[in-house]
Amino acid sequence: MQKLTHPGKQQSFILSVLCLVMACSLAQAQEMRSNLLRNGDFDEGATILGAKSLPGWRVLYGTVDVGANYPTPNGRNYLDLIGTPGVAAIEQSFPTVSRQKYVLSGWVAHHPGIPVASAEIFIDNQPLERLFHTGRVTEDNLQWTPFTRTFVASCSMTTLRLADLNLAQYIFGGTLLNGLSIRAETTEGDLNCDLTICFRESATWRNELNYLRNRNYEVRIPNVNADYSIPVFTAMGVNPSVTSALDSYSFSVRAKLTAAYVAAQLSGQAQVYFWWSKIGTQKLGCHLRMPMNATSNCLFPVFLSYGEKLNSNSAIPDLFNQTERALKEGTEDDLQILLGIYLQLNNCRND
Repeated sequence: MQKLTHPGKQQSFILSVLCLVMACSLAQAQEMRSNLLRNGDFDEGATILGAKSLPGWRVLYGTVDVGANYPTPNGRNYLDLIGTPGVAAIEQSFPTVSRQKYVLSGWVAHHPGIPVASAEIFIDNQPLERLFHTGRVTEDNLQWTPFTRTFVASCSMTTLRLADLNLAQYIFGGTLLNGLSIRAETTEGDLNCDLTICFRESATWRNELNYLRNRNYEVRIPNVNADYSIPVFTAMGVNPSVTSALDSYSFSVRAKLTAAYVAAQLSGQAQVYFWWSKIGTQKLGCHLRMPMNATSNCLFPVFLSYGEKLNSNSAIPDLFNQTERALKEGTEDDLQILLGIYLQLNNCRND
């Protein structure tokens, strides 16, 4: 006779399974977010031989092979730094916080047709300890070896480069890589970049304000309303003082900076509940962006003419405070420096 399951117990079991699945999904999502490299497992896109481009990576010279012919310790694919044919170097830029320590990790092996392989590792053109792999390998067992390297970031953007040394002088196979990741090495007391804020451009805010009347925004604009906060909306619509700040974005550096400053305040309020207390803990370095195809440019530290400075570890309110001061007593160079930071304050774009 079939044993009947109590409905309550059955539902409880189903809920437990669902919770476990959700927990695993959240853990996987967190794992993906914590890796600063895009496509570090090389599973993005199809397998390919002789590739001159790679999702998330720049192929600087030569070609690479993305394969799935051999077993890997992580994910589905591996990367061969010597393609079909061509000795290659690849690189990727990613956001970092100045003076923060990071860990590069992954798995290394070599093509089964050669006895040895090695690759150079560069962080912002500075060499780290090379990767090296030797010994007898087979297609069924490549003797994948884990590796870790640590480095300290010196900029708001950092570039990793990997270049095969072609020790075996074989142009159809070399160093194999799998499961690459870069993560911040945190210790107790470190401030993590755990809050994502999308800072929108002032032109975007200008077009959106008329649709956001359900929020009682207030912003502070230097030399307006005796420097006290003013409401974004009045009974007649958008406050003319705010509109003026945003609409003047295309004119002088001073006007551009004022508009960017107002837009940054509005962005924070739109996305973060009790926004000032939370945004106040965020480092500037957590929210700077650079287009992937741009030349990495270290913005920090910046020194202002009246003796103050900002760096990657400065908080976003520090930027606001220095903006207010610079608009009153700063030089044109100060305004241009601060505007350059605002133009980088968007870590949610995909370019």
